[in-house]
Amino acid sequence: MYMLILAAMVSVAQTILFLIACIQFIIILIDNRNPNARLAEFGCLVGDWVARAARYLSIFSDAKPWPFKEMD
Repeated sequence: MYMLILAAMVSVAQTILFLIACIQFIIILIDNRNPNARLAEFGCLVGDWVARAARYLSIFSDAKPWPFKEMD
């Protein structure tokens, strides 16, 4: 059951990462090549979560990612 929930959450996270990349691209074009630091940090957190979820979904790790366990 956890795997199905996480697979759906990974799909949503990929969409969020795509939106972050698009927004950052627009910001770089408008703001003379200066990305938004907070948006970049959030993207890094989402990417880290996707990596943890992928390790769990591929059964490389038994550690469940957030929301089943606290974020590190």
